[in-house]
Amino acid sequence: MRGASKVIYLYTMEQKKQDAGQTFRRALPLWLAVAVWAALIFFFSAQPSLSTNMGVWDYILRKMAHMTEFAVLCLLLWRALAQHIGHDRAALSLAAALALTYAASDEFHQTFVSGRAGKVTDVGYDLAGILIVLAFVLYRKKIATAVQ
Repeated sequence: MRGASKVIYLYTMEQKKQDAGQTFRRALPLWLAVAVWAALIFFFSAQPSLSTNMGVWDYILRKMAHMTEFAVLCLLLWRALAQHIGHDRAALSLAAALALTYAASDEFHQTFVSGRAGKVTDVGYDLAGILIVLAFVLYRKKIATAVQ
């Protein structure tokens, strides 16, 4: 490399380093939110019993909690992944796959907790929450595209 081309090359490499640093600084809080939420899910899964003794309402509230906690996890994963691969279907699909994988591992984890039982049906409730997020995000993007 000579003269001007070496300067351009060095400038380009420095710019790439700065861009990577800015992406990392923007994405770090998003990934911390994912880690904190996943830890919260793990914490509640490790509790021997989460019963409220409210009869049928106990069942409804627990299933709604399943849907909500994994809907939020999917949304947080999507936001974090979008910093790296863009706000597209690939980030959303990967977020959904990761959230579903965590849901299955969460139920497996519960098989080791006294007083708890890992249930495939609970993964179904988790999946329902994930699908709600997918539908919401895709619908929102469709509306945004139509407005433009």
